[in-house]
Amino acid sequence: ILSCARCPDHCHGARLAESLLERMEEQARIEENRQQEVSSAAPPLVSLDIECFNVVLSALSRSSDRDAVDRILRIVERMEDEYAEAKGREDLRPNTRTWNAVLNSLARAKTEEAARKSEKIIEHMFQLHSKGGHDCKPDEFTYSLILKAYQGLITAEAAQRADDILTHMEELYEANVLDEPPQVVHYTIVCSTWAKSGSRKGPQRCAEILSLMHRKFKEGRENSKPNTRTYNAVLDCLSRSMLADRAEQLLYHMLSISRKGDKEAIPDSFSFDAVINAFIRSNMRDAGRRAESVLERGLEFAEEEGGSMLHIKSFTAILGYYRRQTKVPDSPYRAEYVLNRLVSLFRAGHKSLSPLVSCFTSVMEAYTAQQNRDAGPCAENLLRTMVKLKRDYGAEHLEVNTGVINCVLTAWESSSARNKDAGQKAERLLDLMEEKSFEGDLSMSPNFKSYTKVIGIWSKSTSFDKVDRAISIFNRMKKRKEQGKLNGIL
Repeated sequence: ILSCARCPDHCHGARLAESLLERMEEQARIEENRQQEVSSAAPPLVSLDIECFNVVLSALSRSSDRDAVDRILRIVERMEDEYAEAKGREDLRPNTRTWNAVLNSLARAKTEEAARKSEKIIEHMFQLHSKGGHDCKPDEFTYSLILKAYQGLITAEAAQRADDILTHMEELYEANVLDEPPQVVHYTIVCSTWAKSGSRKGPQRCAEILSLMHRKFKEGRENSKPNTRTYNAVLDCLSRSMLADRAEQLLYHMLSISRKGDKEAIPDSFSFDAVINAFIRSNMRDAGRRAESVLERGLEFAEEEGGSMLHIKSFTAILGYYRRQTKVPDSPYRAEYVLNRLVSLFRAGHKSLSPLVSCFTSVMEAYTAQQNRDAGPCAENLLRTMVKLKRDYGAEHLEVNTGVINCVLTAWESSSARNKDAGQKAERLLDLMEEKSFEGDLSMSPNFKSYTKVIGIWSKSTSFDKVDRAISIFNRMKKRKEQGKLNGIL
């Protein structure tokens, strides 16, 4: 059973473990009947113990099968009714570990019904404990599971209920009902629940919880000290509430106390990413530059102070922001700067910062949206950079395809009036697409958009042969349609 429960495929392992348990139970019943018939005092060949049940329940609690919760509850019901009550097998009565497995499965369900059922189970555990069931008293893990059940609901009501449960934990500890007070994990889950709830109360409650944790720590509760995950939960809440200044202040507070020796509060990539997103979500006029400042501070912290390297998401978030700022004159140049920063880090050996296609297309689109005269040349340079990074540096995500080429063609079209050679450049790209397609690389096959973009670029050209070139491209498109290599209406 233990080997099955440890199977990497949790669903398959749980099913195997459950099947073995059922076979053991059946064999135990046969042995029991045999002993009664022959009045034998010999020990049974198969003996059930609570560890067998708990291992299976733990395996089921990790399973993603839809009926996992029902299967767990049926096993627990057998333990209580069939064994403990009917046969007097108190050694098989569910204990704290048993109930925690049930709660873990309910937390994974992420439904209101499961959360409510979790609370009823804790009440049941207290009732059993009050009647002498010393092995079924709720512990700190029990409460972390019920808090997770509400965390998964992502509603303001769920956040408030989790907060109320945390407060009740404090009361139970003060009344000597619980052996341990709320710990950092409980506070952190509640802060995370507020962050995901979208409630306006979230930022204030997270700040109050953080203050409470500091106060309890000063009073001697070692396990109440906020750690990186706690701060990240609060940062996430501030970020989602677009309170960028407060998020930045908290991040720099983390940097300050970590330098002073608090190794449990060292900012990680999520910390910086949360603050970057806070600025990007805000309506601040200088949001991009502020986000860049946090990005640079994170890179400095990683390179000079041994912090964790930032995630690629930090770069893509800023690039996406500048792509959307169509009325900010310098947004294309800022986007290109951030991309160049990313590329230089990747070339320097930071393989986790392997650029994505969207990083390059975001810069192209930032130039294109403003009809910048450098849109076409810049897009073409970026295309060459993509090819070089993939060839020379192993940037596996940089797959040049039809969409990328069309993005470059769109850039040339937006700046064609200011670039005399735009038509020739665009047609060369179309030639490349047709050549790659002929060689069997269907990912670069030109589509209607490819041809119409090139025709549009020639139509805006000042070249004396622009009409002939546009007609030639149209005929190529028509021929490709007749060959069945283009879909749609011509």
